[in-house]
Amino acid sequence: MMPTAGRSAAPLVSVVIVNYNGRHHLERCLPALAAGTALAHEVIVVDNGSTDDSLGWLAREWPAVRNLDLRRNLGFAEANRRGVASARAPYVALLNNDTEPTAGWLEALLAPLEAESDVAATCAVLELQRWPGIVNARGGAISRLGHGWDRDFGRPLTGAPPDARPVATAFPTAAAALFRRAELLADGFDRAFFMYHEDVDWGWRQWLVGRRVLLCPDALVRHAWGGTSHGTRGLRWREVLGGRHAVRTLFKHLEWRNVLRRVPRLLRLWLRQRALLRLLEIVAWNLLHLPGTLIERRRAQRRRVRSDAELEALGVLSLLPIPPDPPQLPLRRDPLDGSAQLIPATTLLPAEDSARARLHYGWYPPERFDGVPLRWTCGPARVVLRAALEARGELQLELRLPPGSTGPAEISIAVNGVAHRRRVAAGGLDTVTVPAAADRRGVLDVVIDSPARVPFLSGGSWDVRTLGGGVRRISFAPSDQAPLRAPRSVSVVIPTYNRTTALLRTLDALTVQSAPPLEVIVVDDGSTDGTAGAVGQWLARRRGGPEFRLLAQVNAGPGAARNRGVAEVRGDLVLFLGDDTTPAADLVAEHLRAHRELGEAVAVVGYTAWDRSLMNVTPFLEHVNLNGEQFAYGLFADGDDLPFTCLYTSNLSVPRALLGERPFDPMFTRAAWEDAELGYRLSLRGLRIVYRATARTTHCHPMTMAGFLRRQRIVGAAVATLYRLHPELVGDSRLLAPRPPRWFGAARLALPLAVPLLSAWDGLGLALPARVYRGAIVTAYYTGSRRGQGESSSP
Repeated sequence: MMPTAGRSAAPLVSVVIVNYNGRHHLERCLPALAAGTALAHEVIVVDNGSTDDSLGWLAREWPAVRNLDLRRNLGFAEANRRGVASARAPYVALLNNDTEPTAGWLEALLAPLEAESDVAATCAVLELQRWPGIVNARGGAISRLGHGWDRDFGRPLTGAPPDARPVATAFPTAAAALFRRAELLADGFDRAFFMYHEDVDWGWRQWLVGRRVLLCPDALVRHAWGGTSHGTRGLRWREVLGGRHAVRTLFKHLEWRNVLRRVPRLLRLWLRQRALLRLLEIVAWNLLHLPGTLIERRRAQRRRVRSDAELEALGVLSLLPIPPDPPQLPLRRDPLDGSAQLIPATTLLPAEDSARARLHYGWYPPERFDGVPLRWTCGPARVVLRAALEARGELQLELRLPPGSTGPAEISIAVNGVAHRRRVAAGGLDTVTVPAAADRRGVLDVVIDSPARVPFLSGGSWDVRTLGGGVRRISFAPSDQAPLRAPRSVSVVIPTYNRTTALLRTLDALTVQSAPPLEVIVVDDGSTDGTAGAVGQWLARRRGGPEFRLLAQVNAGPGAARNRGVAEVRGDLVLFLGDDTTPAADLVAEHLRAHRELGEAVAVVGYTAWDRSLMNVTPFLEHVNLNGEQFAYGLFADGDDLPFTCLYTSNLSVPRALLGERPFDPMFTRAAWEDAELGYRLSLRGLRIVYRATARTTHCHPMTMAGFLRRQRIVGAAVATLYRLHPELVGDSRLLAPRPPRWFGAARLALPLAVPLLSAWDGLGLALPARVYRGAIVTAYYTGSRRGQGESSSP
């Protein structure tokens, strides 16, 4: 229930919450709101036509809350207007339904409004609900081209000091903001805006007419960040709405000379981004609304007391033309949550998959800068490593200063709370070293704080991000422990199903290895072609070589077969091979050498080529082996760290101790994604996947283009299983987008007719453009993906 003070006294503040199918959010928001303030207040929930029993639930559980049922979705701006109109208090707080206010938030927002008449609104600091300690917004900023963005998104949240004063902000983030009711009724949000940008437009207007907007550092509200809109609409919808509203705002608030300069520049920017359809929608909407835009412009310009130049001088209008890309949000709420599962490792490469679960706040996505893979920091950046318990030694960082840096700069490196300052030279990668000591869990909790600069403001670059250091490598060199024992023995595990001839070639090659494996374990996954008898005869006639064992199971898929084999392993390393991959004579030796040279626990992927002596390698098959549709050997070089999607079990070695009892998930019953899913889980533990080009096998799997496309449908269907196990991977850059491209519908109809011709052409050895191969493969993938999603959603 709402607090007694809110019901018995005349309300000082009316809290307006717009809701659309957000009962699950209200279940958290309303209790937090009730506990978060002692001010006399009322709560008004404005419902935009919800169908999730929000109103019924409110009537049963929160009878003191006033409900305003709009019966249909009128959008955020109009729903708020109606809520404000029905409010009874002199002050109105707008609060998103996906927020959780903390104690004292409303009191902190009210104080500046009561003290200073030129303050038009106040807003709270927003903390990301899913990532405690990380900022969603400290107020808002507006670019020269009219975009709005949340200030300090993704940066660490630090507590406001006791004497923290409100600070100016370009606009009040309307997820948690306070206004005077009479003023908001007289000069409210633009009613042409359905959703997004209404707070940006409103804040700009207030500064234009001589008012101020303030951020209150001691008002904290936790926000689910897109909890309603992200769940019901896609990113493109948000981009279209934000874009069309930004253009209208520019026409309303800029001086005419700047309108004529900046609006065309904004449109050209969208054209360069190849967003033609979005641009057409934005232009059409603004032409339709142009009369109303000009009327609103006349009203705002008549009241103007500050020029565009003055607003830029005040910092209300940023010098940046576009919003900076935000830092990447961490995978985990706190990297220490999973520290017990982290693999003790001496090396962390921030740009690689093995770092993704160990990075916390303050990191931009990985990129290549001057050919070097790295991640830029954004203000303080946190990362966690794991070593031996209480290990002592040195932490070494290989990093560079942002482009445009003209001299050395001093950075701070804190390890488990102990800070050190070091100078970094400008002009390229530099290496700095600090003493480090792991805690009782073996954890090294590191915070890197570098002086930041914006390359755009230095000239010569369109990079508008605030960049700290570009970190290529972080490594820990312990001084008080023995080096890791190098692996000495290898167990080979081969699942097989109805490939007797190819399997026997593989077994023959394993008997003549320059460094013999300790054992070879073959798991027959329910073959019906006499595999068991053929292998038995082969064992009877062979002479010498490693120990061979043949296990049998009912057909359950290659993942389950590998699990059966791993359970029997006695060697330090498990070398996974396919039953149709023939190892070179030094394959085992090369895997052992790779692990010894790397000096830490890693997975090693070798090179698998088509066996040209036994099969016809067509241009299409060459393409899929090099460009990522089956393998991606043409995309990386010897020694590269690979993404989790490249954990190829046709030629892979992994320390046995890291695999556990059942490394491959039994939900994958066919040969698709089961190895990549394992790669993802291992990467979350910090395991590097390293490519060794000299560890070679040949792959004999004759197929046509038509056959491969049939397999791609199986691969597409299996992705539904991957997403069920790891929903955070939906939209991951390593995978195809969850939604097919716009041309998919037409391609899906055309592909069955085109495949026989394409496959026949390929069989003649005649190459087709890579885009044709790619289009056919993507179409087959999404055809299977649609089918898999349908199966996964069925009861």
